Amino acid sequence: FVDRVRFNHGLPCIQKFHLNCIDNIDPSRAYTWISVAIERGVQKLDIQIQSNLFLFSSYSFPRSLFTCPTLVVLKMALARLYNFPYSVHFPSLKILHVSLRYLGKQLAQNLFCNYPVLEDLFIRLEEVLASKEIIFDVSTPALKSLQIDFASDDDSIYSKNKILINAPILEYLTLKDDYLPCYFFKSPSSLVKADINVGDPYIKEHANQVFVLLKGISNVKFLCFGTCTMAVLNYADDGNLPLFPNVTHWSCMFTMAMDGKDYQTCSIACPILYFWY
Repeated sequence: FVDRVRFNHGLPCIQKFHLNCIDNIDPSRAYTWISVAIERGVQKLDIQIQSNLFLFSSYSFPRSLFTCPTLVVLKMALARLYNFPYSVHFPSLKILHVSLRYLGKQLAQNLFCNYPVLEDLFIRLEEVLASKEIIFDVSTPALKSLQIDFASDDDSIYSKNKILINAPILEYLTLKDDYLPCYFFKSPSSLVKADINVGDPYIKEHANQVFVLLKGISNVKFLCFGTCTMAVLNYADDGNLPLFPNVTHWSCMFTMAMDGKDYQTCSIACPILYFWY
């Protein structure tokens, strides 16, 4: 039935196509459906594949997907990507949401950069190889909103992951992880709000690594720390806390294990703070 509707569809353009595969289906059929949507100039494409068949097979998307000139919104939720091209070209893409279980080293460097008009990027990874030297490159000149949600696949004490963020007009940032990789920022001078919940509450050995992240977002105006960030700061050296000269609103989540030094530290780091809660 779906095949008949897709092929007999008379309109020259498909504005939105949503593919949700829960049960095991033939991957070639999904390939065909996506190809037809691309041929019809799809603008919004939402692909959610939860079938185990796609997890263990060598399924790949149509290569035309990664050079589609009409796509404005692309959302993908699946286990992993196979046969992904080394370069992509989305001249019209403004929103990219990617949720994956696995992501290889090569894709980490190529998947999230070189989008000329991308404004909204969401990345969720369920099993990051934290102990491997993997570089996640997020370099997008028009990016305004970035959300990262990473979970480690192991109990590594020290992560070798690096996350490079080059987004000169970024305004809204949300970072969430459970293993504290190295974050590096390049000139996020326009940052308005940052919501940071990184690290593990029991990380002690490399807690000072959080300061590299905080120095990169020191121009922010609204700042929120989650319980994991507060726990990491509790172990870190106070002398390395950067100055936040523009912060007017600062919120945080405490746990019973934390001591009472946080308010005094915040007052020193945020000289024009208006609200603390």
